[in-house]
Amino acid sequence: MQTNHLTGVWCFLISDYRCGGDNFWSDVYTFKTLESGESWSPRFAVYGDLGTDGRSLPFLKEEAKQGNYDVILHVG
Repeated sequence: MQTNHLTGVWCFLISDYRCGGDNFWSDVYTFKTLESGESWSPRFAVYGDLGTDGRSLPFLKEEAKQGNYDVILHVG
């Protein structure tokens, strides 16, 4: 697991990143920072145990790709 702490990041910024070093690097991922202020409402998806078949995972992944969520929490 990689842990990073970013400082001085602007609001509503889209950035690409990857983790690793030496001979191993992860795929490139993208994240978007949240807006500032109180004039918006974050869109959350919270999921836990997907069961043994994971039938709902493709739908969650597709909605995430479409930008339908600001935050996704896996709690299980």
